[in-house]
Amino acid sequence: MQDIEYLKSMYPAGVKLLQGYVTEACDRLDYNNSPMYDEFPDQLMVNRLCDTICDTVISSEGNERIKSMWNIRETDRKELETAEIHRDMERLEKDNDIQETADEVIMKMISILLRE
Repeated sequence: MQDIEYLKSMYPAGVKLLQGYVTEACDRLDYNNSPMYDEFPDQLMVNRLCDTICDTVISSEGNERIKSMWNIRETDRKELETAEIHRDMERLEKDNDIQETADEVIMKMISILLRE
């Protein structure tokens, strides 16, 4: 346990600040059958949790303080958001492709069964 505390002491100021909010959010999810303990956590749940933590940090600490700690320029933020949107769209397209493939298999099975 001392090793973890030692490593945490070396975190940059911004990470230390966020760590407290993340720990608090995880503590609220620490109950029986919590989705936090799922073997394969739901991506939507993880994204919502991250969004909630970010909203809490911004409302508590202020947008300017966060920007100053991370030195994020507006153009950088937009680039990061755009990249995240592209990743989400690619994931959705893959999900749609899988669904279309499943639908095709079901239709083939139905047509085979109808022939018999």
